[in-house]
Amino acid sequence: MLEAWIATTKKVVAHDKRSNTDYEFESRFPDGIDGTPFSAAEMNKIIGAVNALPNDNLLLDSHFRLWDEGTSFSGAYTSGGYTATLWWVKNLSGGTITVSRAEGGGMNIQGTGTVQVSQPIEDAKLLDGKTVTLSWSVDGMEHAKTYVFDASISNAATVEIACGGTINWVKLELGAYVTPCMPRPLVQEKQLAMRYFWQTFEGELPSGLGGKMSYVFMADVNGVADALFCAPMPMYRAPTARHYTETTGDVDQVSIYTRETGYYSSAPNISPFANNRVLGLRLTGCTPNTVGFIAWHGRYDARMEVT
Repeated sequence: MLEAWIATTKKVVAHDKRSNTDYEFESRFPDGIDGTPFSAAEMNKIIGAVNALPNDNLLLDSHFRLWDEGTSFSGAYTSGGYTATLWWVKNLSGGTITVSRAEGGGMNIQGTGTVQVSQPIEDAKLLDGKTVTLSWSVDGMEHAKTYVFDASISNAATVEIACGGTINWVKLELGAYVTPCMPRPLVQEKQLAMRYFWQTFEGELPSGLGGKMSYVFMADVNGVADALFCAPMPMYRAPTARHYTETTGDVDQVSIYTRETGYYSSAPNISPFANNRVLGLRLTGCTPNTVGFIAWHGRYDARMEVT
């Protein structure tokens, strides 16, 4: 962050370490291309333009636009939990709170106590010992604090809101100054969020055929078949996987069909397995040596806990 000039020249102090002496000298901006000296006002236009450039936001979804699991949540949240896809909410007071998506972006919180809103940072250890500035807006009023990040205390950036309100945006940046909070393009936010969470449907539970996944399998002589597919991008860790049938949304089941018998009346057992790149389903109890087709909705959660 550059400081404004109040005159064409500026006193500058230099320190000589060898003699332990301070020297004061006068610094002057160079003349313009036509030989005219720069004025303080002209230089401050340049300084203002430089200071208006935003630093990178170390947080994702700064304006709370991603709500994959639903747009409204109510509960005690005394132990904390995710609401907006990448934002962890914890109620520090008693009673019930309601957290919902604000129209046009933002997180609306209804409650009478104090609520923390946090986002854990994957590279928190890289920030350890560095000066950072956290800024946020609540009901259009901006707030900021500068501090030294200590990853041993917390892996997250956290703001608090008392007695409810709407958090419009949150930004964490390196350095001791606040710069504008500019959201990334929504498609980029969605892609980045898939490292931590993604699902094939919208809302808390699937409904109908929209967004289903499918796979053709071949059961071996023991009636065992594996269905493998790649995650859209490498995830933070091997995700916790939940699967739902394509039509009724039964939990931890998939819809299975075979060419020989049609739809299974008694579904085989399902065992999900995964690493952070490849997700899979192992089916046991299939008809041996048959070709089949499975379809399902899926939720894959590799989000971090706030420490």
